[in-house]
Amino acid sequence: SVPDPDEADRVLGVLGRASEETADGVMTGPQIETATGIRRGRLELLLKILAVDGAVTRAESGWYATGRPWSYDSAKYAGIVAARRAEADLMREYARGHACLEVLLRRALDDPVAPGERCGRCSVCTGSLPGGLSASVPRDSADSARAFVRGLDVELEPRAMFPAGLAAASGRAEWKGKIRPEWAGMTGRALAFAEDIGWEEMASVTGPSAPDAPAPDWLVAGLEALLDRWVPALPQRPEVIVPVPSSSKPLLVTSLASVCGSRLGLPVVECLEQVGPRPSPSLSPASRAAALSTRLRLRAGVPVPDATVLLVDDTWRTGWTATLATVLLRDAGSRTVVPVAAHRLP
Repeated sequence: SVPDPDEADRVLGVLGRASEETADGVMTGPQIETATGIRRGRLELLLKILAVDGAVTRAESGWYATGRPWSYDSAKYAGIVAARRAEADLMREYARGHACLEVLLRRALDDPVAPGERCGRCSVCTGSLPGGLSASVPRDSADSARAFVRGLDVELEPRAMFPAGLAAASGRAEWKGKIRPEWAGMTGRALAFAEDIGWEEMASVTGPSAPDAPAPDWLVAGLEALLDRWVPALPQRPEVIVPVPSSSKPLLVTSLASVCGSRLGLPVVECLEQVGPRPSPSLSPASRAAALSTRLRLRAGVPVPDATVLLVDDTWRTGWTATLATVLLRDAGSRTVVPVAAHRLP
């Protein structure tokens, strides 16, 4: 609900130029996304905010700038952020169950509450859960539940089409339209998606603010279990491990590749590299693919394996890193590529 002022300026600049260069000045959402590089979800929310502020208007075929001046109201949005944080704190307090639940709800609704007032009926006031429920869970039951949810693997589907404009951005004229069958990879696997129950620790390892370090024991055990149940069922068994080069988590990715190599008895070949600055996570998938196409490349002097490759990474968000890596490897002689990651991000 809070716009990024730089992204807002980008959108208004693009729409302003459209009003000067076209008869109606209207641009569709995908056109604005391509021109600004802002992810679809963020862009749609930003356009709605700008529309409420009167800076843009929605037409039948898209959006256009009204010409009304717009500036970032820092006081207004600071108030919105503070209100949202207060609401989140109240929900956390409710979930912790350290205060009367009815009082917390009334406080959330801005109803008057006397100091020290309690309802005397909720589970916090009575000290017991309704219906004979127990607040404690047997250890065996908790362990069984965790083992079950950790055995539910997440599929990773490689992209099927190159995004518009990638051929020009990458300088590779053939990178357009549908990805050729000889460049396609197989469906891969990840251990966890987003904030999956059972993998609560995952973000502490793969998150952007997490320190780079080798995979902890629980992640090693989870990855080994995934390989044990998944790889034997693959139509083509991997013959070599290729890590995705990482500028943010090199120790983590290297350790994950090492785990895969040790578990499957396969060599690790570091035949990919990335150069230049990392693309912003706020970029749209198409813009991220364009940025990656100029960073990701085959490492000079390292032969690309003529084999089935298990491509290892720590995270998967848009799928473009794995997809472009697959295209590079297969175009250079790899027979097929199967991706695996620790964490699929939303």
